[in-house]
Amino acid sequence: MSPVSMWESSGIENAIREILTRQHPVAPNHRFRRPFLNAYQIAIEIQDNYSTIFNLIGKPVGGEGSGESLARYIACELSSIIKNNRIAYIEGAFLSSQHEQTLSYNGGVVSTLTDSGYDLSIYRLKEQEE
Repeated sequence: MSPVSMWESSGIENAIREILTRQHPVAPNHRFRRPFLNAYQIAIEIQDNYSTIFNLIGKPVGGEGSGESLARYIACELSSIIKNNRIAYIEGAFLSSQHEQTLSYNGGVVSTLTDSGYDLSIYRLKEQEE
């Protein structure tokens, strides 16, 4: 049997599910349903509301100069487990980087993907989970 990964042992997947569950559209009956969050937004929520998980993983939220970050870890893990059909209740998409110059967040976090040519991954609960 393989060792338990940090993803599994930290409880981060359950935290992300809770975070995505709390997202509701401003217009409750809008046909677009729940809004998407990007990995930076999820990482900030984990830092602010799940300090045990944040401290256990031990990575900074992310942004310019942060190196290996929680946002990058979340994006990589979610992308992998969605691709491999190991998670059925979260959907992913991309926000185009076209004409994007900067995305900044609370705490002075600035996305490293802006103006990089890479699109920003975004996530939400699938419709059947609502």
